[in-house]
Amino acid sequence: MIKTKFGLWDGAACFLVLLLALGLALGLHAGAKNGGAVVAVSADGALALQRPLEGTEGRFPIDGEYPLTVCISGGRVWVEDSHCPGGDCQAQRPISRPGQSIVCLPGRITVAIRGGDGAADLIVG
Repeated sequence: MIKTKFGLWDGAACFLVLLLALGLALGLHAGAKNGGAVVAVSADGALALQRPLEGTEGRFPIDGEYPLTVCISGGRVWVEDSHCPGGDCQAQRPISRPGQSIVCLPGRITVAIRGGDGAADLIVG
């Protein structure tokens, strides 16, 4: 087995790769904008509520077998109150980026953020 030493140039190369990865991650994070994103709430497959994510403040009751209250504030969305068994939708953290969603399975209600400037909902390939 050949033993090699880790030299100064090896350390510099590792540092540059880490610096490049950090820069790329920060650039991708900063590039994700929510402008134009909308909050879409579907109940039993039908659109029950649609509001812009930015600039909307309020509590919106959603009717159904298990009614719930969706809150939109500060560019974030969450389920404040739910009458479904288990309350998993209420326990989920607020969502704020396109592609994220909150689902109430017993109530068949979906809260999703769609659209947005420069944000892809799905990338294939």
